[in-house]
Amino acid sequence: MNRTDIVVIGAGLIGSSVAWRLAQHGHRVTVVEKGEPGVEASWAAAGLLQPEAGREAGPQLLQLWLNSLANYGAFIAEIREVTGIAVEYRTTGRLVAAFDEVEEAALREKFQAQAGTGIRAEWLGNAAVRALESAVAPDIRGAILYSDHGLVDNRQLTSAVVQAARRAGVTLRTYETVTAIQTSGGRVSGVRTDRGVIPAEIVINAAGAWSAGLGLQDANESRVTILSPSDPPVYPAKGEIIALQARPRPLERVITIPGGSVSARADGRIVVGATVRDVGFDREITADGVARMLTAAIRAVPELKSARFLEAWTGLRPRTPDEQPVLGEGRVPGLFWATGHFKMGILSAPATAEVLTALVEGREPPFPVDDLTPWRFGM
Repeated sequence: MNRTDIVVIGAGLIGSSVAWRLAQHGHRVTVVEKGEPGVEASWAAAGLLQPEAGREAGPQLLQLWLNSLANYGAFIAEIREVTGIAVEYRTTGRLVAAFDEVEEAALREKFQAQAGTGIRAEWLGNAAVRALESAVAPDIRGAILYSDHGLVDNRQLTSAVVQAARRAGVTLRTYETVTAIQTSGGRVSGVRTDRGVIPAEIVINAAGAWSAGLGLQDANESRVTILSPSDPPVYPAKGEIIALQARPRPLERVITIPGGSVSARADGRIVVGATVRDVGFDREITADGVARMLTAAIRAVPELKSARFLEAWTGLRPRTPDEQPVLGEGRVPGLFWATGHFKMGILSAPATAEVLTALVEGREPPFPVDDLTPWRFGM
C-alpha cells in the first residue's frame, strides 16, 4: 500500500488498541478522533474484567472474552514496557451475590450455566462468602465466586495505549470529525473529514456509539449516501457510574448484586456501576440512577453508608440489537468494523486488536468470529 494504509475512526481503547497492533505489523495507520482520545466510553467505564456465560454472549463472543482475559496480564506488561506507564490491574476475583430466595434461585441457575464453558466458578454459602469478605452484608444467602475476574484502571489504560500507538508510528488526528467514508469503484478509498480527505485502502470503524452515524460518499460525487438500515445497527446505551471514597479499603473482590457492582481501587476510590438506559445521546446524570447505585452499594457493603461521595459520571456504550460486537469486513470492501462491545469493551480490547489485525491482513483470526461479523444483520 501507499499513502496512509489504514484509517481508524475513533481513539477509544478499542480503536487505539487496533491501531497499535496494526502499526506493530508494519502498517501506516492514521487514527481520526472527533475529540480528546479515550474520553468517551473508554474513560467512563468501570474497568471490570468479568466474562461469564448466560449473559449476552454466544460461544464465539465468550471465547473472545476468555482469550482477552487470559492475555490481559501480558497486554498490561507490554504497555508498561513500551510506555513506562504502570496501569493498575488486579485479578481480584468477583462475588455475584444473592440476598433473598428469588435472587438465590436465579443465581444458582446462572451458576449451572458456567459449567463446561472454560469459566472458573464456585458456589459459596454465607459463611464462605463472609470468610472471604467480612464487610459484605451478613444476611447474604450465597454467591458465585469467579476467581479469575478482575479490574483495570480504564482511564490509565486508555491513555497508555494511545501513547503506545504513537510510539509505534500511528498518526493521531484529534478534534477532527469524520463526515463520510469515501468509496471509489465500489470499495473504500478513504475518509472525508471536516478538514479534507484522508486517502486509504482500509478504513476501520471503531467510533463506538457513533459508529452507525457515518455515511458513504462516492469519491466522484459531492452527495453523501447515508448507510442503509441493513448496515450494522449500533446505538448508544447510557451508563451512570458513581465513585465513593473509603479507607481502609473495605473489600478486595468485586461484589455484584442486582442493581450494581462495587469495586475498590488502589487509590481509595470505590467505584459503583452501572445503570443501562436507552435514551439516545443524553448524558444527564439522574437522581434515580445515583440513588439506585447507592442503594445497591450499601446493600452489598453496609459500611459504605459512611463513605464519602466523590463524583458521578455517564458514558455512552455502543450497543447492538443482540448485544454482541461487530467485528470484520462488511458489504463495502475495505470497510471493517470494530464496535458494538456494549459493556465489555475494556475486557475485549486485547483480543479485538488481534482479531482485526488478522482480518485486515487476510489471515485467519486466532479463534472464529463468524457469528460477530456485520453480515449477521442481513447484509
